[in-house]
Amino acid sequence: MSKVRLLLKRVKKLKKLIKNEKIDCIISFLDSPNFVNLLTKSTNCKRIISIRNYSKRENKKTFLGKLTDFFIKRLYRKADYIVTVSELIKQSYIKEYKLPKKKIVTIYNPYNFNEIDEKSIIPLKSKEENFYYGNFVFINVGRIMYQKGIWHLLKAFLLVYKRYKNVRLVLVGEDLSNGKVMRFIEQAGLEDIVLLTGRTKNPYQYLKNSNCYVLSSLFEGFPNAMVEAMACGCTIIAADCKSGPKEILCKEPDLFTKIDKTTIVDFGIMVPDLEPEENWDLTYITEGEKELAEAMIFVLDKSEETEKLINLAKKRSYDFSFDKCKEEYFKIIDN
Repeated sequence: MSKVRLLLKRVKKLKKLIKNEKIDCIISFLDSPNFVNLLTKSTNCKRIISIRNYSKRENKKTFLGKLTDFFIKRLYRKADYIVTVSELIKQSYIKEYKLPKKKIVTIYNPYNFNEIDEKSIIPLKSKEENFYYGNFVFINVGRIMYQKGIWHLLKAFLLVYKRYKNVRLVLVGEDLSNGKVMRFIEQAGLEDIVLLTGRTKNPYQYLKNSNCYVLSSLFEGFPNAMVEAMACGCTIIAADCKSGPKEILCKEPDLFTKIDKTTIVDFGIMVPDLEPEENWDLTYITEGEKELAEAMIFVLDKSEETEKLINLAKKRSYDFSFDKCKEEYFKIIDN
């Protein structure tokens, strides 16, 4: 109930702010801010909400999950516009919550490529340079949590390392696994082979020096770090999770047909959606992990083919510019 009280307190503050500042339009991001936005019920203020993740793979069995679902069903149709970060999320919300199609628009996330370029050339620390030197480096960026399926990546990498000793793995981001990652690394004897950077303000210097970005997520909204990796010159391997990877890596994505084997697509390599069951036992290898490992080995072996994909992916990343995103938001604000 404390979360509900906090929500109502924020609604009251926002109503006052709208009145005092004569605000014409409010854009909110994520469910809780969206609820606050829509509960203000201001007739003179346009309300635009943004959906950032694929809801069907999130936990709806908890009280908070059920409460969130309740508010979505009753409030989201009151928005002037609903912005989703992928077309698949748009279609799923129309189907699941019966939201009006004319109110929902997909606007992909934007990226500051000047900032990425500037930060990516900052030298690594000498210890990190030594870790990278002479090795083929796989990388993943993001908070280490269930959604990211890092146990799949670690087990696939272990299979690759058994065949290629010059490979390394870098995990950039805050570790929220409660020690599971470190226990796996220690049990597998990968202490000097896997680099955990922790939370950092500059993931781009790691991406720039890496060879291949691997997305092992179980679900996403629009995987920002993957696009940043494309801009930094990485080959991309991505699981066909919902949502985002297919829309980024394919010119004309078939959103409702699953990838059933390792497939070279327009701007990268895709593997089938990975198993949702969390399992850190390094002796238990799933079919999805074997498939992911084979894709990683393919990238290691096929340098000419992957070099073409790197160039195509880099060009593709520029489709997600701030200017393009700004234009799309101005259209719905001014409409």
